[in-house]
Amino acid sequence: YIIFFVCNILFGLSLCVSGRKFCPNELNLNKIKRKIYLIVTTLQYGLLCGLRATSMGYDTFSYQIIFWMTPSSWSTIFVRTSYVEMGFSVLCSLVKILGGNYQMLLIICSLFSMGACCVFLNRHSTNVILSVFIIISFPFFYSQFDVVRHFLAIGCFLLAYKYIEEKKLIKYLILIIIGATFHKIVLLFIPLYFIRKIKFDAAFVIIMVAATAILYLFLTEIVVFIGELMGKAGTSLVETGFLGADAGGFKTMLMYAAILVLSFLAYLLIDEKKDSDRIYIFYVALVVVASIISTNARIAIRFIMSFVPLMSIAIPHLFSFNRTSSKKVMIALTIGFVLIGLIYHGFMLISNWSNVVPYIPYMQ
Repeated sequence: YIIFFVCNILFGLSLCVSGRKFCPNELNLNKIKRKIYLIVTTLQYGLLCGLRATSMGYDTFSYQIIFWMTPSSWSTIFVRTSYVEMGFSVLCSLVKILGGNYQMLLIICSLFSMGACCVFLNRHSTNVILSVFIIISFPFFYSQFDVVRHFLAIGCFLLAYKYIEEKKLIKYLILIIIGATFHKIVLLFIPLYFIRKIKFDAAFVIIMVAATAILYLFLTEIVVFIGELMGKAGTSLVETGFLGADAGGFKTMLMYAAILVLSFLAYLLIDEKKDSDRIYIFYVALVVVASIISTNARIAIRFIMSFVPLMSIAIPHLFSFNRTSSKKVMIALTIGFVLIGLIYHGFMLISNWSNVVPYIPYMQ
């Protein structure tokens, strides 16, 4: 993992070199170089995840059982033989009908999840190298080893995100509904379409703090509602109660809070602020909210995973050297953020996040 990570970042930085001059501003890069870097990243990490053994990831073997159970003929392709959503069941059947095995399914899912994320970064990030750093160093990539259906659904959301900016509700809903055929959790992202209608003022901050407190204090009741929405009964869906090293607990919450503070300081340094900058602060705050709730509910960890791509486009926008006259301070804030990312990346590997350590390749 460390070798892959170092090679990926060094390759990206090498594309920033023009002659002997280093260009830290991603906006100055050729669009072709952006795409080359993101294609390489998709193949590198998509195949790394897809070529894993079934013993990696807590749910990988369970998905293999689901794959074995799904129909393998055109006439029964829409017959659901397991609890999973229809979209994933049909995908399993298609792979089997076309002669593929379970490993091929994992490769397809991994390449789609990572590819959708890289398309998202290409469209919306001002610094794709920093964005990829965030995707790898925080719980997005490594989580793909575990919750496969979740990331197929989130991939659909990431592809749909551009329709938020283009104000095309129908197209946004279509992709969200497609994502829901893999995992219904993506339906909870529908309200994000209306994010640009919100006034991010002091009143909104108070409402957000109050909402976080309500989610934390009345967790059980909310869990039952979410469970019914996703077709699962009871509170086992989120396993309420304090979570320790597997999620990072309160230390992880404090880390994301520190990132929010750094982001806000970067926002204050921006000379000419835009309305979108407050949206990016909100995206970082979403991760903080999810991390707070994750100390008492496992399902919130899934939202941390899902919000990391939003944070990965927010940070480059907020920590832009070209938008401030206080470049040295902005550089110091950026270095501080990168150090946090490196430390957390190490924490995920040491704590065996999503059962990714040691890496075991697929063997027929």
